[in-house]
This record gives sequence, C-alpha cells and structure tokens, in this order.
Amino acid sequence: RDGNGEIIHVIGKDIIQQHTVFWPAMLKGAGYAEPRAITATGFVTLDDKGVSTSRNRAIWAEEILDEGFHPDPVRYYLISAGNIQRDIDFTWESFAEQVNTDLVGCIGNFLYRSLVFAHRYWDGTPAVSDSHKINGEIESAMGKFQRALNNYSLRTVSEIPLELARFGNKYIQKHEPWKLIDESPDQAARVLRDCVQLTKAIAILFEPIAPEKAETLWTQLGEDGSVHKATIEESTTSPPNQFGEPQKLFKQIEDDRVVELKKKLQAKIK
Repeated sequence: RDGNGEIIHVIGKDIIQQHTVFWPAMLKGAGYAEPRAITATGFVTLDDKGVSTSRNRAIWAEEILDEGFHPDPVRYYLISAGNIQRDIDFTWESFAEQVNTDLVGCIGNFLYRSLVFAHRYWDGTPAVSDSHKINGEIESAMGKFQRALNNYSLRTVSEIPLELARFGNKYIQKHEPWKLIDESPDQAARVLRDCVQLTKAIAILFEPIAPEKAETLWTQLGEDGSVHKATIEESTTSPPNQFGEPQKLFKQIEDDRVVELKKKLQAKIK
C-alpha cells in the first residue's frame, strides 16, 4: 500500500478484461498500489480434456513428486509448453518426450560430454582463452534473456539455455576434440575451454527455470557460492581451473514408465 513494492499479477487468460481494467481501478480507488505489470497464461488440460477435481481427473504436484520426478523438469515442461496464445495439454507422453529430447538429449548431453572430456584431460577448464565467437554467442543469449525477463516471457527464458546447448552440441561435433586431442592438443584445449564457458552460461541462464539443477551444475563446475546469487554478467567470466568428476543432471523417462503412469491416471478417475 505504501508503493514501495513492485506488484506483478499473473492471471488466467479468461479474466484479462477484469484484471486489466476493473481490478486496477478498484485498487487505485482504495489507495492500494496498482500492479506494475499483468501477465496472463493459457489453460492446462489433461489428455485433451478439462481437469476435473470432482472426478479426480487431475495430476497433482505431490503425485508427480511421489513418482520420483524432480520438480525442475516439471517446471521446465510447464513453462516451455504453453503461453497466453497456447494452452498446455499435459500428457505423460508429451512430458516424457520433452524431458528426453530437450533436457536429456540436448542440454544434458552437451553439459555431460563437455565436462567429462575437460575433466578427463585437464582436470577441469583448460588454461587457454575462450574464443570471440563463443563470447559473442553468450552475450547474444544474455541480451535475449534480459529482454525476455523484462517482458515476463518465461517461455522464451526457458528456450535460451536450450539454444545455447544446441549451439554447443553443433560446435563440439564440428571440431571433434576427441580427434584433436591426439592431432593438436592445443586446439582441443581451446574447443573444450569454449564448451566449459558455454556450460557456465547455461548454469546461470537456466537458474530461473531449473534452480536446483542449475545449482548442481554450478557446484560441478567448481564455482564458489551459489548460482542463485550469480549475476548474468558472470556468464562470460572464466570458470574455475579445476572441478570434480561430472554427473548427469537429467534422467531418461522410459516408454514402459509412461505406460505405467497412464494406467495409474486412468485407474483413479471416477
């Protein structure tokens, strides 16, 4: 009420008119601060049908966690799958596909192969400078990230680490450091130095979407402190020279697991 805080309203798309016209006017008339911004989201459906709490036709957050899923992939799926123009139709198949394709196959694959290779041959970040091309790619991602946050476009925020990982996978595949390590060790070191720098940038830019996994990656990189306190500008600062043996961040969801989860859902619907 004193106007010192910044208020952002997040609403469903069906009440945009009421919450952008009438509610701010009522707040102002009552002496309360108006929202700085109002952002709307699409609906969530389940297997192309509406959610029904009376029929128990829903997947509750506690159920997902009880099934052993980490909250970060769930958060990523929900943020990346929908926006105001598009509803989210949750299915176990689409959830598994997005986790397996984006998190395991793209982001996780790039992070793990880069850190494993760097750790195996240099015990961490190779002691060479990163390339201008990589710095330019990261700075471009940082710009997109800041614009997306300012526009409250969380879906775009979720796409930026994925784009960096796609770039990184193409980069490492193009330069083939596993061949360069014998033919030209110095060149291999430069390639892996770039990949570790991309990894650090992904840790920072993925933090709003996958905070725990980003923190795990930050620790794997041997960074001090917490990624939650890292500034976006640190995406281009040098990673530590040494880090421990990397671990995979994300787990594949197998087809038989999807079948099992679908059966459980059908069994509980009244």
